[in-house]
Amino acid sequence: MKRPESSQRSIEGLRLVSICPLCSSKNAPTQSRVIDTHEDTSLVHLSCGKCRQKILIQFRMSAIGVHCIGIITDLSWEDACRLMKDRHVDIDDVLDVHEALND
Repeated sequence: MKRPESSQRSIEGLRLVSICPLCSSKNAPTQSRVIDTHEDTSLVHLSCGKCRQKILIQFRMSAIGVHCIGIITDLSWEDACRLMKDRHVDIDDVLDVHEALND
């Protein structure tokens, strides 16, 4: 089965992230899983096989190349998928965070 073009472009973008930015490992297998793809943008969860750190990377394909933004996280792939589906933040969420930070 042929992959959708946007998923194929995401995989090509992952080749740019072949070295772990945290432990500099080149040889440890990296687990990468696509969380969401929309038009020319993909959100990918990476987990380093050596240091076990996790990174969320957003890839965007354009006429001039691949644009990447990454963030170190402690989210599992499952947690990241769940958070993507539950995108809204309501006032109770804001108040909970405010109270937690003040305690």
